Amino acid sequence: GEISGRNFGILESRAFIKVVDSVGLLSGSQTWSKSDQRSLEEWFTEFVNWLTTSNNGRKESESANNHGTFYDVQLVCYSLFVSDKVLAAKVMEAAKQTRIAKQIDPDGRQPLEVARTRGWQYSLMNLDGLMLLADLGKTIDIDLWNYQTE
Repeated sequence: GEISGRNFGILESRAFIKVVDSVGLLSGSQTWSKSDQRSLEEWFTEFVNWLTTSNNGRKESESANNHGTFYDVQLVCYSLFVSDKVLAAKVMEAAKQTRIAKQIDPDGRQPLEVARTRGWQYSLMNLDGLMLLADLGKTIDIDLWNYQTE
């Protein structure tokens, strides 16, 4: 069916990152079957498709603040989970400009976050997302930790 609502809710699905991480702990367990794994991978494949094709997903991907950062974190995490390294790498490479260069001034300020009602909290949240993104990049040999703008 068609999902109505606003793109801002996609931020809340970042909690699924913990699901993906937790599933790794279950591999090899007698209580986690291959069918369970396949079913979850199929669900995340559909979710990645929805994130990249729905109106809400496309709008959230264009967000220039912590919403956009966590959209990228989710898309990379879930893409890696379903073995779509090509999509994950594409998002990671784009994040250099769309997230880091666009969101962080040379002096470290995040003007798009500071301008909001709770600038300090939003700045910390955005940094948290950028650090998660940088950690995910290590799994596909993309180094965001040492990325510098020109």
